[in-house]
Amino acid sequence: MKQFLLKIRANFFRWLHRPRMLNNIYINQDGTLSKNTRFSSNVSFVNVDKISLGNNVYIGNNVILDGTGGLVIDEGCQISARTSILTHSSHNAIRLFGKHYKQCKGVKEEGYIIGEVKLGKYTFIGTNTIIVPNITIGKGCVVGANSFVNKNLPDYSIAVGSPIKIIASTKDLDSKYLQNNKQFQEYYNEWNND
Repeated sequence: MKQFLLKIRANFFRWLHRPRMLNNIYINQDGTLSKNTRFSSNVSFVNVDKISLGNNVYIGNNVILDGTGGLVIDEGCQISARTSILTHSSHNAIRLFGKHYKQCKGVKEEGYIIGEVKLGKYTFIGTNTIIVPNITIGKGCVVGANSFVNKNLPDYSIAVGSPIKIIASTKDLDSKYLQNNKQFQEYYNEWNND
C-alpha cells in the first residue's frame, strides 16, 4: 500500500510541475499583446523588457531568451526546445579579471560582449541551437538542430552545424511545394512579399 501511495504522490508532483503551453499572455514593452503567441511555462526570460515577440510565435520547452542586448523575434517564428538565444556574454571579463570581475568598474565593459539578436519572420530554429550576440537571421530561414549560430544568415537560408553553415535555400523547397499546392500560394505571399 505504501508503494502505491508513493507512486501516486510522485505522479501527482510530476503532473503538477510539468511544462504547460501558455497562450496570448506576452505583452511587449510598447504595451502591445503578441497575438496567438505560445510558449512553454519553463521558458527562461532574461531582461524581459528588452525582448519583443511578434504575433504567431511558438517557443518550446527549456528555452533561454536573453534580452540584455535586445532581442527581436518576428512574426511566425518557431523556436524548438532547449535553444539558447544569448545577447550578452561575460566570459572574457571573468577570464581577464578573475574573481574581481564584478569590482572592475570602467574596464568591465571591455570584457563583455553585448549585441542585439534578430529573428526574421517565419524562421524556424531547431532543438538545442545556440545563437550568440550580434546575430541577424533573415526571414524564412530554417536552422537545423544542434547548431551554433555565430554569423548572420540571409533571408531563406537553410543552415546547420557548429559553426553554422548555409547548405540550401528555403525558396527552392517552397516553390516545389507551392507548385503542387497552389491553394496555399496566397498565404505564402502574405508574409513573403512585404
